[in-house]
Amino acid sequence: MYTSLMVYKKHASVHQSAWYRGVKAPRRRTSRLQILFLALAMILSVGIWLALSWYHENLLLEARRNAVSVESALGTAITSAANRRLALLQGLRAFVLTDLDLERMDEEFDTYAAILYSSVNGIRNFTIAPGGTHQFVYQLPGNEGVLGHDLLTDERPNVRDDVARAIVTGEVTLSGPYELRQGGLGLVARQGISSNGQFWGFVTMVIDIEPMLIEAGLDLLQSQMTFALVHSSGDFIAGDEAAVVSGSAGSKIVLPDGSWLLYIAPVDGWNTAIMNRFLATLIPSVFGGCLLLLLLYTFARRQVSLSRMARRDPLTGALNRYALEELLEHEASRSERYTHSIGFLMIDINRFKEVNDRFGHAMGDKVLQVIATVIQDNIRDPDILVRYGGDEFLVILLETTGETELVKDRIQADVARRNETNSLLEFPVTVAIGSGYWNSGSGQSLEDVLAEADKLMYEDKMK
Repeated sequence: MYTSLMVYKKHASVHQSAWYRGVKAPRRRTSRLQILFLALAMILSVGIWLALSWYHENLLLEARRNAVSVESALGTAITSAANRRLALLQGLRAFVLTDLDLERMDEEFDTYAAILYSSVNGIRNFTIAPGGTHQFVYQLPGNEGVLGHDLLTDERPNVRDDVARAIVTGEVTLSGPYELRQGGLGLVARQGISSNGQFWGFVTMVIDIEPMLIEAGLDLLQSQMTFALVHSSGDFIAGDEAAVVSGSAGSKIVLPDGSWLLYIAPVDGWNTAIMNRFLATLIPSVFGGCLLLLLLYTFARRQVSLSRMARRDPLTGALNRYALEELLEHEASRSERYTHSIGFLMIDINRFKEVNDRFGHAMGDKVLQVIATVIQDNIRDPDILVRYGGDEFLVILLETTGETELVKDRIQADVARRNETNSLLEFPVTVAIGSGYWNSGSGQSLEDVLAEADKLMYEDKMK
């Protein structure tokens, strides 16, 4: 499985051994039978060597063909994932061109951008830049440095070149991927807008590369495989640079403004990738054992897959209570080791039984899904959402310094805002939240903190 798309793997060459059989000549006179035996042994040895050489080459050819198939499939998936996100820029452009009135944009931009933002993950922000200066930014938190930035006077020459190209062509132009000012590897897409033949401004969006590659399936590569993503200009983007020199031609990823190349290769080289099958053919006596190991490996993978499925709530996608116990123990150990704190939010849906009784369990399921989505939208990616009970959720805020109340208020405000706009459900839904805060020096157990959060949640529910 995929551990981190931005972790570079070191390529180690493995030298193939030469297989041979040496035969010592006897000191006494050799009989015809012995000579014939030696001749047959030599013929058999040469035959086996030739057969193994042929088999080795065919295994290499098969492995490379499989890699090409994977490259092609993943290249298509990356193209689709990228263009799916870039299509949102066209939606933003259409929004601007509907009416170039800035007052209208000020009133409607956040609502419209929120719809685009929620349609796909991995979008850092959307902006509108009248005259080239970013005036409207969504999401603003974390992107405050973008507001007021003048693209026409950007200090980076390559960015100014891309901006100029966007003005001249009126088409989507891409910058990067590169490390963003806000942190992380991002791809910036811009499109110039003209009115009556005069330059008016830009619409832009920033795409996080890692979520896009995960959506395309690069995290599902087997642990023995690695990849490299390279710009057509030769600039390295992500993965393991060693995969570029693996001998593969690469799969072309066509984008609106240029192209990338995707390379797939075994982590430790092609010879190592086929060595197990090669040895299984060389030593028939261990073939049965290799087959048994393969069956056990397949069974183990199946069990791991089932175990992972058992850790998720199928309705909301949150972790379940089964996964919570192991998770808490792990995070508590990390907290003690690195001396950081853990925040907890216990969340309960108010009058949930009434929802089930009045509208049916299907609507109750929808309420759970919507609330889970609202919570997930208001916590960080590393934070963890657990379905704690029937209509209760637990949020675990990792490496926090006391922001539990801030996150609580943000969730409550988001629920209230969606109720006001009827974007949550057809009827008002509210939640009660209790918070807790734990670190190894607090003198409390995790159970005590969870109980306190549960108590505060109940008090909030009684208000």
